[in-house]
Amino acid sequence: MPMELKYKVKKEYLWVEFSGKRTPGKEVEEAIDIWKKVADLCEKNNLKRIMVISKVEGRLPALSFL
Repeated sequence: MPMELKYKVKKEYLWVEFSGKRTPGKEVEEAIDIWKKVADLCEKNNLKRIMVISKVEGRLPALSFL
């Protein structure tokens, strides 16, 4: 199951839940894609605060973005 994004627009923040499983070899691309969606939601709803709950399986190596 690929990563899934659920969200709720609250009064002063965006509530976000990531769930699913990372795809081996595509961890960085998936992370960038899902955070772009979060940024778009924040901009669309004029919000600057985010609460994130992550229920994602799999590794995202710390140096993978370099």
